[in-house]
Amino acid sequence: MVSRRTVLLYSPHFVAPEHRSGPTYRATPPLSHLALAGPLREAGYQVQIVDAKWDTDWRSLVRQNHDRLLCAGITSLTGPAVSDGLEFATFTKQLRPDLPLIGGAGTRALRPSKPWKTAGRYCRARDGRADLC
Repeated sequence: MVSRRTVLLYSPHFVAPEHRSGPTYRATPPLSHLALAGPLREAGYQVQIVDAKWDTDWRSLVRQNHDRLLCAGITSLTGPAVSDGLEFATFTKQLRPDLPLIGGAGTRALRPSKPWKTAGRYCRARDGRADLC
């Protein structure tokens, strides 16, 4: 039996494709994921951060590790991050339909919508609460 103690945190592209090659964009670290990784590691979980800016072959990373994942977290920003996050969610759910997806949002404007619901079961985390949708 595979031990599922790994939390995968996905940081989607948050700018349009034509702006993704600039040094300023690529130099922006996934700070929210780095902040989450510490407490998760202290609690005994393994954490894998996948940053779309650098991990251009994220599909291979997910394919190689999907069987040991406990859950996957996706930053839910507005703009291009929505479509990129949905692509990640859809791909991940095709590999592991039972895998809980957690979308983190810093705004109340992001509510469960039809595109996210079609990606499968997920949780929305905001204001310190998680709502199972």
